Amino acid sequence: MTFEVYSAMLASFGLQDFNKKKLKVLVCGTGAGVFSMFLKAQLHAWLEKVTTVDTNESFVNLGKKYFGFVDGDNCESIIGDAHDFVKAA
Repeated sequence: MTFEVYSAMLASFGLQDFNKKKLKVLVCGTGAGVFSMFLKAQLHAWLEKVTTVDTNESFVNLGKKYFGFVDGDNCESIIGDAHDFVKAA
């Protein structure tokens, strides 16, 4: 993704009323997990859970090994097709 896409996604959090409920965020395409870890670090007080879905377990493992991606607590990593995951939700 480009910087502009990330900027637009992050700007949308400004529209969220954090007093009503905590955020549940779905990241389609875990990649190295950098974006998920950024969300956890920046929104931890307002974040209930980050769920990542990726078809390639190798990317997730690389994220864990080299980029500090942590699966647990309020972050869940699912290996599978994000389209199928969203349809089933």
